[in-house]
Amino acid sequence: MSDLELSLPLTARASDSLQVFLLGIVEFDSALRLQEQFRDVVIQRRDRLGGLFVCEHPPVVTIGREGSQSHLRRDASEFEKLGIDVRWLNRGGGAWMQCPGQIAVYPIVPLQRLGIGMTEFRQRLELAVLDVCRELHVSAHRIDDEPGVFSPLGQLATVGVAVRSWVTTHGLTLNVRPDLSLVRAIQSNSR
Repeated sequence: MSDLELSLPLTARASDSLQVFLLGIVEFDSALRLQEQFRDVVIQRRDRLGGLFVCEHPPVVTIGREGSQSHLRRDASEFEKLGIDVRWLNRGGGAWMQCPGQIAVYPIVPLQRLGIGMTEFRQRLELAVLDVCRELHVSAHRIDDEPGVFSPLGQLATVGVAVRSWVTTHGLTLNVRPDLSLVRAIQSNSR
């Protein structure tokens, strides 16, 4: 899917509902446009309606506000030769390789109307990942003041959120079975 359209009967939804969209593999820019479109709708509403976009992406490097070029283990031209875009984003977190084998989870929710602050939201995302890990018998933990979820083998999930008018975009990426050669192209400590 390269160009997705969001056509939702939002007025027909209950005000506290969470619409879930299982998108499959989606180009990063298309997923970003969907998030922004849904966010703009949620901003205009006055209820607690939210959305959850779940997908995978073809390989793309995204760099958030805490990231830098130094987090890349390869030169940008090497990524370009591989057909992998490097994108700078206005989200929390550092540099991430997003690729098939990782589940991208993008909650679009009105934090203020839910009575949740940014720190609590990030912690709730991490706790949700920990719940899934417990259910699947995967050893995982959080590290205070470090966004994400970690396993004995390294970072299992990254978390980076953006907020506009108290409505979230972006979210988390959970490593299920990614191509580790791609993931290693980014430093593991690249918040």
